[in-house]
Amino acid sequence: MNTTTLKPLISIAEDTEACQEIFDFVSEKNGSSFNTKHTEDGEGFAIFNNDLKLVLYNNGKTFFEAEGDSWELPNPFKFVDLIRSHGYDIDRG
Repeated sequence: MNTTTLKPLISIAEDTEACQEIFDFVSEKNGSSFNTKHTEDGEGFAIFNNDLKLVLYNNGKTFFEAEGDSWELPNPFKFVDLIRSHGYDIDRG
C-alpha cells in the first residue's frame, strides 16, 4: 500500500525546479524564462512569460494560453505524471 502524502498543488508555485520543468514541458522548449503568481482568488497560481500562461488550480482545473488563445496541454497524462513526480497532488480539491 502506497502511503506517500502528496503536497497540495498550489504549493508547487514555490518550487522553482518543478515550475521550470512544467513550463518547459508545456512550452515545448527547454530553459524558458518564467514568473509565477497566485491567482486573485488564492485558489491557484500561474506560471507565465510574455508568450505563454499556464494556470493551475488546487481543484485540478488547468488551462494553458498561448498567443491569446486557450490550448490543450501537449500530453495531459504526461503532464499529470510530471506534477506527481515532484510530489504534488494534481487531484486535490
